[in-house]
Amino acid sequence: MMFQHMIQVNRLPFDEYLDNPEQDIEFIKELMTGKMGPQAALREDKVFLYEIVVNRMSGLDVNRMDYTMRDSVVLGKRINFKWRKFLDKIHVEVCSDGKRHICVIEEDLDTYNRFFTDRHILFKELYFERKNRIVATMINRILIKCGEAELIKGSDGKKLSLIDAIKSMDTYCSLNDTIIGIIKNADINPEVEKLIQFLENSMLFIPIGYFKICHLPRGTQQMKEEIAAYEDGLSEDDIIVDVWQLNLTNNEYFYCL
Repeated sequence: MMFQHMIQVNRLPFDEYLDNPEQDIEFIKELMTGKMGPQAALREDKVFLYEIVVNRMSGLDVNRMDYTMRDSVVLGKRINFKWRKFLDKIHVEVCSDGKRHICVIEEDLDTYNRFFTDRHILFKELYFERKNRIVATMINRILIKCGEAELIKGSDGKKLSLIDAIKSMDTYCSLNDTIIGIIKNADINPEVEKLIQFLENSMLFIPIGYFKICHLPRGTQQMKEEIAAYEDGLSEDDIIVDVWQLNLTNNEYFYCL
């Protein structure tokens, strides 16, 4: 985990600040994921802290606020949500389940609803915008096709595949936008080379169909098999199915070919 890696690399002196460093660090890790683990049972009066970073009850947490506000700037969309006022008004109280939770003022519910509406718009206009999804699908295809190719230099000097590189925080931290250039210079296989050329020249995949719901027993794999069977020379590997959730409230999924 990145947090543990930061502690080790920076030699953070938690012993000087925490009464029980081992347990407290595990508690911090749980808070970062929002999942209650063994530490929650030891700190029943602090369980509301699990709702700060990832709020699994309301969805209104600092993680969502952070990327929503940041990405709205990228998109050029103005978000009316005032996070400073939000932080000033939230409070902790004992709710009907007998536990402490982070609560908001009922009169401000419209403000919070608008926040989720703005977030939904970001999903439609940015994250799931047609061209963005196609580019992401092509990059994903490139990374998958790299397979076991040894591209990344590990801490011991040995070359690692992408699969192995993400298992070590040292090499994981070195993975960034330059990976496409590294792959391009590695001359892995003709398909990867062609995909990179397509990206560089804005020659993107063309969607050939959309499905709102897939009722096939084996899902997308069966869909690819049945489509490939209709065309001679077409294999399952030639077909990419991009599954995305358009309606964030009703869990409706669309399948793009």
